Amino acid sequence: MKLQSAFANRLAFHDGTRSDPLAIQLNYDDGSRLLLRCGGDGAGLIVDDRALDASADLGEYGRLVEEDVTQAICSDMVGRDIATVATLKMGAVRVGVQLTAPTGEVLCIWNYGDALHWGDAVALARCDWAAPLRLSCAIDGFSSAS
Repeated sequence: MKLQSAFANRLAFHDGTRSDPLAIQLNYDDGSRLLLRCGGDGAGLIVDDRALDASADLGEYGRLVEEDVTQAICSDMVGRDIATVATLKMGAVRVGVQLTAPTGEVLCIWNYGDALHWGDAVALARCDWAAPLRLSCAIDGFSSAS
């Protein structure tokens, strides 16, 4: 399956600033999707196939918005087959995922401080807390190119 696009939920504050993504939805050319959400504990990552939350007014806190973040997050991976989507774990806690193309390109998405961050394996390795991370099992349904 080929990665097609990425959308994110962010908080849009009244002063015009936006939060880092709270959730990222990866969409594939076969119609499937992978939703990555902050676990609420500062590090954990929830992975499922739900859709992003719809935009909503949060009153004094601003708005929850849905934005296309394809160019910011995964422009180099769009249109490429994804060979594996594996879990990144710290101890027993899933903190991220690693998407790998058959040609070796890697995109990592991880939760740090209840905000999602992304980059290649080098960017992840630069995080001072990343040393104890280990690559774990592939995520069912996202483990082989089609």
